[in-house]
Amino acid sequence: VVLNREIRRYADDGHLRESVRYNADGVLIGRTVYAHDSKGRMTATARYNGDGNLQSNRVYSYNDGGRMTAWAEYQADGSLIERMEYTLDRQGSVTGYVLYAADGAVKRRMTYTGDDTGDHRTDKKTTSPAGREGSKRKKGKQIYEYDSHGNWIKRVTFKWTQISRYGQHALTPSKAEYRTITYY
Repeated sequence: VVLNREIRRYADDGHLRESVRYNADGVLIGRTVYAHDSKGRMTATARYNGDGNLQSNRVYSYNDGGRMTAWAEYQADGSLIERMEYTLDRQGSVTGYVLYAADGAVKRRMTYTGDDTGDHRTDKKTTSPAGREGSKRKKGKQIYEYDSHGNWIKRVTFKWTQISRYGQHALTPSKAEYRTITYY
């Protein structure tokens, strides 16, 4: 059963320029236009609904090393929707992020830990839900495996599940996703 279909268009330089989405009946439901700088980094996205009206813009920021450090999303009228700030380690790898609402309140905080083991790297991510900083709510995690090109090929999501009628909980795998990537 086809729910939606997406067509992606790329520029001659290989960068994504536009994605167009249709529902199962072939009706246009929206499109996203991507802008890149001379270094190939995505600098902005513009999202339109099926009628062609602008819904939102997202602007991306980078550090001197070329790593994305933040993005901010704005409504069509220019008002802020939300913003994301990334935390990087000395090597420039993302170690976490904080997602902020328009009013500056923390919506989500994520931290990553990992270890490098040759061609595979395992990362764990932990989420603190909005408004739960310092709460006793248990956190889930995801574990990633990466190929030699740095693309994830396996993601296992764990959730806290009650394992006894006495209220005992444990992290249990709830979903595993695999990707096969062919390189030319």
